[in-house]
Amino acid sequence: MEVYFDGEVDPYEICKELMESPDIEYAVPVYKRFLYDFTPNDPNISSQWFINNIQLPKAWDITKGDKNVVIAIVDSGVDWEHPDLSGNIWTNPKEIPNNGVDDDGNGKVDDYHGWDFVGNVTTQDLMNGQYREDN
Repeated sequence: MEVYFDGEVDPYEICKELMESPDIEYAVPVYKRFLYDFTPNDPNISSQWFINNIQLPKAWDITKGDKNVVIAIVDSGVDWEHPDLSGNIWTNPKEIPNNGVDDDGNGKVDDYHGWDFVGNVTTQDLMNGQYREDN
């Protein structure tokens, strides 16, 4: 049996309520797949579960980015030669990593390490078909 609802509902809550009935053996949500007004050229887009979780298609309908926005990320684990990154990464020319000195005078010694998410914000053409899991 399939049950449909008008409007916004929490599918997990509905399934939980249905499972409380002795007449229901199991209940699971069936997820809809939405077509985007914008289609990324990443061949793995359908396997990236977080896309809908963070409502990225709605964001893409508003904007796909602005080259005038500068994002600062400090990360030492970057593939600087990657074609999606190499022309889009700014490095601090005043900082020399791993020398134990505050080269740039900001009060922090060797402040170059961050999280491994740099690829998510610097890629061109939404990965340009190149995807590499790094976690």
